[in-house]
Amino acid sequence: MNNIQFIKKYGKQEFIDICKNINHDLEIAKFMKEICCYKINKIQKNVKFYINGKGCITLDFASVYAIGIFNLKKYLKGVDIENEKS
Repeated sequence: MNNIQFIKKYGKQEFIDICKNINHDLEIAKFMKEICCYKINKIQKNVKFYINGKGCITLDFASVYAIGIFNLKKYLKGVDIENEKS
C-alpha cells in the first residue's frame, strides 16, 4: 500500500498521524533489533532502509505502517534488493 492508497482508504488525518509517529516507531524497531540503519525523508514521505552490504530499500510511510514494525525484519529479508536499488 502506498501513501496515496492509504489516504484514499483511511483519510488524510490518519496519514498525518502516521507521519508524526513514524520516527518513534522506527526507533522502537531499531531498539528491538528488527532493523539496522534507516533514513527518513519527510518531504517525500518515505523511509530508506539500508541492508548490510547489499544495498537499500525505499518504502512509503504507509507501507511501513501496513507491514508493521515487528514484521519489517522478515519483509526486508524477502525483498529482492537488486530490483529495488535506486
